[in-house]
Amino acid sequence: MRRTLRNALQEVALLVGYAIVVFRPGALPPQHPQLAPTATSASDGWSPEERQLYISEARRDMDQQQADKRDVRARAQQVFTTTLVLGAAIGASYSRTAHGSVGTAVYLLAAGLTALAGFAAAGVITAKSLIGAPSLSNLIDTSAGKVEEQLVREYAATRHVGAATVAVLVTVMRDAVLVLILAFIAFACAYLWG
Repeated sequence: MRRTLRNALQEVALLVGYAIVVFRPGALPPQHPQLAPTATSASDGWSPEERQLYISEARRDMDQQQADKRDVRARAQQVFTTTLVLGAAIGASYSRTAHGSVGTAVYLLAAGLTALAGFAAAGVITAKSLIGAPSLSNLIDTSAGKVEEQLVREYAATRHVGAATVAVLVTVMRDAVLVLILAFIAFACAYLWG
């Protein structure tokens, strides 16, 4: 039970962190505390064919991470647009209906949840999101004949970065959609109440 609660609070912190990063240009968004980096080590005893195979697979993995990041950001744009529409509906409905203090509180809850989901989606769209890639400056400084080995080491050291980034973006988007659903339910209750 404690672990579940701790995990839920960590995800709320991620969601709020992505909502806040919109207001901090250039700041890195929060990292998921459960996704500790696990760098793999490359074997120095690999044959040239094995190194080429690893480099090829690492490039495909990095390309897939980039594609996944683009997909999540495209979905974030849809969620952001939905929050704008729901926010406008909440505002229009609030101004046209009679409501007491409970109705006002529920409208405010719906508006707050909608804003949180919208800012989190905007954070996913605009925040820096790192995908691990080899350091070109390290490759330039590598001695002749050792570039391939250095490239293998660079990919091995950075592949986890992109996987962690995509996992965080998916987690934040899942939570933003959940918050948006809760906002809609609150709005529907407030509308039916008034």
